[in-house]
Amino acid sequence: VTDPSLAATSTRLPYNFVKEIQVKEGGYEAEFGKALGGIVNVVTHSGGNELQAGVFAYLTNGTLAADGRPGLLDLTLRDFATYDVGLSASGPVLRDRLWFFAAYNPSFETRDLEIPGFGFHEDRLVSHRFAGKLTWQPSENTSVMFTAFGDPTRHHLVGLGGFGSQNPAQLLNPDPLLWFSRRGSVSLSAQSRTVLGSRAVIEGSIARTEQTEENRGDTERAMSEPLFQDSRTNTWSGGVWAQRSSDITRASARIAATMFLKSHTVKTGVEYEENVWNEMTATNGPGIIQQTSDAAFSVNRITSDIEVRNRVPTVYVQDSWQATRRLTLNGGIRWDGQYLIGVGDSVAQSVTDQFQPRLGITFQPGELGSQKVFASYGRFYEQLPLFLSSLEHGGAEQCFFFYATDPRTADPAEGNLITCVNEAGVARSPKVEGLDGQHFDEFTLGYERALGSSLKVALRGVYRTLRAVIGVGITPTLETAAGNTGRGALDFLPEPERNYAALELTAGRFGDNRLNFQVSYTLSRTHGNYTGLFASDVRSTLPNWNAGLQLAEQGTNSTGLLPNDRTHVLKAVGSYRVTDRFTAGTFFTWQTGTPLSEYGASITNPFFPVFLIERGSAGRTPAIWDLNLRLAYDLNRPPVLSRGRIVLDLLHLGNPRTVVVTDQFRFLGRDMDDGSHIFPNPSFGGALAHQPPMTVRLGIEMGFGR
Repeated sequence: VTDPSLAATSTRLPYNFVKEIQVKEGGYEAEFGKALGGIVNVVTHSGGNELQAGVFAYLTNGTLAADGRPGLLDLTLRDFATYDVGLSASGPVLRDRLWFFAAYNPSFETRDLEIPGFGFHEDRLVSHRFAGKLTWQPSENTSVMFTAFGDPTRHHLVGLGGFGSQNPAQLLNPDPLLWFSRRGSVSLSAQSRTVLGSRAVIEGSIARTEQTEENRGDTERAMSEPLFQDSRTNTWSGGVWAQRSSDITRASARIAATMFLKSHTVKTGVEYEENVWNEMTATNGPGIIQQTSDAAFSVNRITSDIEVRNRVPTVYVQDSWQATRRLTLNGGIRWDGQYLIGVGDSVAQSVTDQFQPRLGITFQPGELGSQKVFASYGRFYEQLPLFLSSLEHGGAEQCFFFYATDPRTADPAEGNLITCVNEAGVARSPKVEGLDGQHFDEFTLGYERALGSSLKVALRGVYRTLRAVIGVGITPTLETAAGNTGRGALDFLPEPERNYAALELTAGRFGDNRLNFQVSYTLSRTHGNYTGLFASDVRSTLPNWNAGLQLAEQGTNSTGLLPNDRTHVLKAVGSYRVTDRFTAGTFFTWQTGTPLSEYGASITNPFFPVFLIERGSAGRTPAIWDLNLRLAYDLNRPPVLSRGRIVLDLLHLGNPRTVVVTDQFRFLGRDMDDGSHIFPNPSFGGALAHQPPMTVRLGIEMGFGR
């Protein structure tokens, strides 16, 4: 259900539909793929032979929270309220054959935000999350599940609406910050599982997710007038920057067979997925207007009506061989293809050399089941989000004009066309032969030991090294090219580097009736010149469009500690049953701050940074800690109330509100004659964001039935 266009959002499930969450963040088998960071799977509730129902409600608001500390990216918050309620029901349709589960979870969020000079405006979001499941067992050895869920949402937004990374210093009218958004998704799936005696299991599924989104101004002026920016004073006026709508679908089918052959467990599977993104964008009026002097105005006009898709076939095979009672060997290989289709409905780009070997070994020394040594190697490829393909193959157009007078009153013919990044309806990039998919190699080595019946400790080392990146660059002749960064048409850029090395120590106690906990400590280093799928150092939310590595001049000083490097991270989670009815739980984190850099502006594009000193060498943000506490009191009153509890959550106890993001741009411009850095940034070193303040959340959950 992850958004295949930007890989940034996914469907929000009803709280009472989630049974458990599984996270795989490395060392996984060949059946798992299409991601670099990790894989998250949610297991949902199913119905049974007994009729059951449940309700819950959670509340927090401004009176239950301390004052926040706004950063440069934040509008002043006066008050807020969040209400999260829901109900569920489950039971038999046909006893021992067909069961149902249904959940509904509406949520309501409001925030009173101040637009400087224009008072407070209400930011209001309403989401209706729903889910349903039918589980059918036509025979003893076969089960079938039908699932549907969605999260239609309406949002009256007060803020930037995804345009720019910093609020204006001054507004002449509030409308550039007033947005309306309607979004949400609906997902349908069918899954089956058949057991063939004691030797094989056959699994299959088909699924489809559709996500829709509309973004426009929330007032008549916001919808009709162009956004006007006076860059001399960072003053905005007019309306929002554009009107946008998109429709995204992801359809998939898979079949897999698991065979149990004496000491071997073999699994093989075939998958097919098609992702489609339709998007329309149009800037208001002539386009986004910027004034740089009394007689210099530029207009940025964006027009897109695109459809791009990515067809992804997959095949894999893996084997787990129990060589001896102590030794297990795991091996497998996975292949994913990617076929990107844009203008003309033909394959604009293919990525086919994506073979991914996976190897693992586990050895149990000493008493069986008491300890194990394990190691693994794997190659992991990422499925490309469709954003880059929409730029290169979708036929979007972006044109820049220059005017000597205000474009809002000038004759359109007075504008001088500077350049068009592309022509509407025409793909701007030719097919890149031999394009290598974005991937890394991972090596792990670890040791795990059980101490007694419930305590377990483990030590694991991890090393990940980036092998190839797909991105875009601006050539020395100011042309745009796409491909593997540092190779071919992008060989004027440095080879991307990203190396992660970590030592993880964990200890946990589970299964005890009173005390359960897990503690982990990670010592790590992230080093290189490539921040990742998103250029987090410049707060970009556009995948494969790395603003920190697009120009040749950005290579200088670009290798160093990366923005998410945290040398030390300590986490602790636990719960203690004080009495038969009262339980206390906690979650605590402490971590060192992130490296800081000093940026100036490039000569080619003032919005692209260059490194004034070695990346990550300008110090660090402060270390941060966060403490959360949950107190729960059971209300069990059988036979009517089968389960129930009152919950008190104390979030961000101690209210540290420490700085987490700072403005690292020292200069905002370059002198075109001598290349010197000009326009010192007055907010350099200022806090863009802080930790959230202490908040109290109240909740109640009740279940009815046996």
